[in-house]
Amino acid sequence: MAVAQATAVHNPLISEVFSRIYNVSDTVLTRLERQTANKQEYLLSVTLGFTLIECLLLITSLILHVVSITVLKSSRNLPS
Repeated sequence: MAVAQATAVHNPLISEVFSRIYNVSDTVLTRLERQTANKQEYLLSVTLGFTLIECLLLITSLILHVVSITVLKSSRNLPS
């Protein structure tokens, strides 16, 4: 590493080339990270949508279950 730093001090052209490579690779990695983040955000929103639908179905099922139990209990003629 010290050799590379010493070379960069003595040869600004090499330093500039490495700086450009770093900037280009940083830009490419930033774009790739953004694309990955967008895909993950989409998958998260789809998963959240399915979870909300599942919760709605579970609540509906619970309500129907309670109503059916109530109707069945009221329809039975059991001596008290």
